Amino acid sequence: MKIAAVALILSLFLSGILYINPSSRLIGDGGDNYQYFGFQYLVSENLKSLKAPFSPTDIFRYPVGFDLSYGFDGVLPVMTGALLGLVIPHVLAYNLTVLVLLIANAGFSYLFFYKLYRNKLVSVIATVFYAYSPFVLARINSHLNLAFTGGFPLLGYSLISLFSRVKENKPRTQLDYLLVTVGLITVVFGSLQYGLILIEIITLAVIFFVIFNSRIAISYCRQFLGYLKQDKFKISVSLAVLILLAAYFYQGYFTHLSDVFTHTSAKSSEIYECCSPSWTDIFVPNQYSGTIWQKLNPSPDSIEKAISIGIFEWLIFSLAAFFFIRRGVYWLIIILALYILFVLNLLPLPFIPEPGRLVVIFSLIASIFSGYYLLNLKRKLLYVVLLVIILERFFFRIYSSSVIDTQVSSVVRALDGEAVLNMPINETDSYKSTLPYFFNKKIIDGYFHYTADGDKSKSFIKNTMLQNLECGQEYSYTENSINNNYQEEFLNFLKTNGIYTLVLFKKLNNEQFYFEECRSMRSWWYRRMPETLIIDKTTEDIGINNYELSYRDIFEFEIYFPYRGIFELTGILLDPPNLTNTTVYLPMNNLIKPDWIVGSSGLESNFADPVLIEVHSGDKIIISSDGKLADTVYLTIFYKFEKTGSVFTKPAFRKVFTSNEHEVYDLN
Repeated sequence: MKIAAVALILSLFLSGILYINPSSRLIGDGGDNYQYFGFQYLVSENLKSLKAPFSPTDIFRYPVGFDLSYGFDGVLPVMTGALLGLVIPHVLAYNLTVLVLLIANAGFSYLFFYKLYRNKLVSVIATVFYAYSPFVLARINSHLNLAFTGGFPLLGYSLISLFSRVKENKPRTQLDYLLVTVGLITVVFGSLQYGLILIEIITLAVIFFVIFNSRIAISYCRQFLGYLKQDKFKISVSLAVLILLAAYFYQGYFTHLSDVFTHTSAKSSEIYECCSPSWTDIFVPNQYSGTIWQKLNPSPDSIEKAISIGIFEWLIFSLAAFFFIRRGVYWLIIILALYILFVLNLLPLPFIPEPGRLVVIFSLIASIFSGYYLLNLKRKLLYVVLLVIILERFFFRIYSSSVIDTQVSSVVRALDGEAVLNMPINETDSYKSTLPYFFNKKIIDGYFHYTADGDKSKSFIKNTMLQNLECGQEYSYTENSINNNYQEEFLNFLKTNGIYTLVLFKKLNNEQFYFEECRSMRSWWYRRMPETLIIDKTTEDIGINNYELSYRDIFEFEIYFPYRGIFELTGILLDPPNLTNTTVYLPMNNLIKPDWIVGSSGLESNFADPVLIEVHSGDKIIISSDGKLADTVYLTIFYKFEKTGSVFTKPAFRKVFTSNEHEVYDLN
């Protein structure tokens, strides 16, 4: 119970859950933690629909969807959050998942180390060393699958139990082999990447063992074949369980193996370039884990570079390595040399594009040998080591990230329609993966693993009607005809596909919408969805409406009339003063080009004749200019309106919410 209490307390503090409101903020850095939140929600929705948990879904990439079965990784973290999300809010479920993973890491690690040492204090030290390593504490900020490393010590525990029975010439039971199966499946359910790393490391270890100890290897091989023959039924049952579980939860990876390898190979060079650690990252924590480490390690901030086992841990392991090398354990030098070569990508391992993740194996090896070395120290000194190693953990940063404002999400949830178009469109923006839960609607984008992101899943967002809503395109905007049916075509396309809600993110990702890279997208958007004044009431006096239109390369403003009536445009004020080619487009293809008087506050319209017209229900007037704009256009409209009809025609769209960060539109 004392050990369990220590694990719980450490996990509570080191997970960061005590420092946030776990019902309104997410543990994590605002990167892939959003993606894993989305995975948990998708699986919950599949379970509610009585489907297999990782079935294909169109909640992301609506309406074509994607195959979740090979677009995710990490069965355990995803299923944990999904099951919790069936009974508690998903934000809280995600944060509790982080806590559960840390506790599981500690529990499985302690079982393994106590099996090795039979010393509680040393086992606790080794557990903190491994289960709460800097690598793990960095991964809970983003990569929940990689944060769960407890499968390796659990596998080690099961193998020690099995080999103990072999050594003592005791019969192996089915439970012994099933325990090994549980260990293997726990590694793979933590992350498929860990399964791949395990296979490659075991293969390398066997090759080296055969090369340097061929006689012993042959002897072991004969013994292994003998045990295989004796226990073939038990081993077959265990293998069947392993294969069935892996096939059920990861079936997409097996059925789309060629796609997975193709996408991984194509992505490898890009990942190598961005994510390869430097030699300083091996020994000193990366500044991603806290700015305090920046003074010791100048390597760029990156979670993939956060691979150090810790400075104090390196000290302990160095002493342990020296201790064992002096006693003839020279292969420790080979392990260390190979590890450094692999991590620095000087000796690449196939299908492991992020070599820094090998630290999960090296950290386990280092903690094992460090534990054996610590057995030689006095108990008082061991308490000092434990205290220092725990205190060191509090210098590793745990991030937290926000979710969408409840005011926005409540507005969107109340609107009709099956799906939401989020703009700018960005299929790799992980933040968007949280939105289906908060909006209770499907989304056009959504971020998932590149292994499943093929032509089909991208087909809808790459449609010609939507491709201009992505940023990053070179500015070459040429639309200039006010009479083209740009808006009608765009809105009809959306409604045909069940999309009636549009959300514009103006300040997401460092205000991307306002950056130069979104200039072309902004022009395309404002041509179809201009700022609109809806006049639906008789004015007792002159109506005055003021507008501040920012970051526009085109100036277009719409006045919409849901009822028939008599409208008089009495004046327009415009600033900047260079918009002298501004034209007023009236119904029935009539237009007016006012004479503009330059005043102290910009341009003032001067109409040769009064602009007095009868408008019908559904008519609109557009004020437009192709002149070069400043950062902001200031517009004031002066008008009178007398409502003369009762027939109501809904506008094509309504802006139902606006703030500095968001705009929400409802299509009619």
